[in-house]
Amino acid sequence: MTLDHFLAPNYGCTNYGSKTETCSLNLPQPHSRGQLPTLIFVAECSCFFQHANFPCAQKNIRATREIDPIRNTHRKFVMTEKDTTKKHLLITGSTIGVALAEAFAADDQVASVTLTWRSHRPVVSSPKITTKQLDLTDEAAVSSTFKHLERLDGVINAVGFLHGHGLQPEKSISRVSSATFFKNMEANTLPTMLLAKHSRHLLKGSPAAFFTSISAKVGSIEDNRLGGWYSYRASKAALNMILKTLSLEWSFALPKCPVAALHPGTVVSRLSEPFTKHGHRQIFSPEESASHLKKILDNLTPQQTGRFWSWDGTEIPW
Repeated sequence: MTLDHFLAPNYGCTNYGSKTETCSLNLPQPHSRGQLPTLIFVAECSCFFQHANFPCAQKNIRATREIDPIRNTHRKFVMTEKDTTKKHLLITGSTIGVALAEAFAADDQVASVTLTWRSHRPVVSSPKITTKQLDLTDEAAVSSTFKHLERLDGVINAVGFLHGHGLQPEKSISRVSSATFFKNMEANTLPTMLLAKHSRHLLKGSPAAFFTSISAKVGSIEDNRLGGWYSYRASKAALNMILKTLSLEWSFALPKCPVAALHPGTVVSRLSEPFTKHGHRQIFSPEESASHLKKILDNLTPQQTGRFWSWDGTEIPW
């Protein structure tokens, strides 16, 4: 008897890519349930026949329909291979985060974007974008989010805090309070550590990943020439140290995943609104800033890991 040709999606395959590759079954004679056939794959794809336990090398394809192993001939069949070249990204929400999600979703090389939000669900236009509520200071919630992702090629943390809840950036040391300091550290520094910790295993499996957080030029110690904003500056400087330290670790552990800090410029948003009313010399719309940052990330290489980039592509000293 023969094993007829078939398309994997008809057998419960979860992949719907466009590439096809040929596979073959070698069935030993005589055959019994204790002697499982060997599945030979000619491509970098994989399936798993749930009941017959046929494993392959990589987890790009999964089929769950039982194949009768009693047949004793060698035949070929066609599987559909998942396109592994398109990227799957996670971006944490904010004004600039939403703009970045839309910018990347418009890219043909991006398959999907998971956009997280905390208190205000963002309005998005691309069907590639999935929104998810997430408190980035809740480690259990962050861990759970990544456990539900099958693949990840990039993380952009765009959340941040400057003012609100009766708290303002301090112009002098006399205005400093523990509440302002801890709120800044919680919102501007902690999320990046948790995102890095729990995305690591997924990013390690990507052939071309990246990890980045939106920082701020005022977080640069060397560039600080005006003073003020103690808690905000300290939280962004701490964020930069985390990213620099992470880049050193991942240059060995995840050598294909560059780590970067990004300065988006002054962007029209609720965060910047109180400080842009007096003729700030250069203000970007979220879409303009996102376009600049995407260009940097599109050209980022592993050799450039551990650097702090301004929106215009110039490097900012730590």
